Amino acid sequence: MSTTDTSPNLTDELQVVNPTAVKFGEASYALAPRLERLDGGVTLGLLWNGKNNGNVALQHAAELIQERVPDLEVKFYSGSQPCPPTLLNEISRECDVVMACTAD
Repeated sequence: MSTTDTSPNLTDELQVVNPTAVKFGEASYALAPRLERLDGGVTLGLLWNGKNNGNVALQHAAELIQERVPDLEVKFYSGSQPCPPTLLNEISRECDVVMACTAD
């Protein structure tokens, strides 16, 4: 009797797909300019909209980034969908870059 190895091959390529719509709402917005570096006093904002496990994903991503950028300051924000403009303004004042996610 032979067995077939079904374990994932670590050399396989993982394709990441963005499932979001091309356009949300009526207004069009330009993307924010990208930072060249995350070290040197940069503050990363984590914006969670309250969906199950989104906070877990954000916290884990931040931990992985902080392993590479130890002096990165991280601030966590709990929002909703849609996010209140007052919270978005607060985040834009306090953070240099923001990572947001939704999850179920």
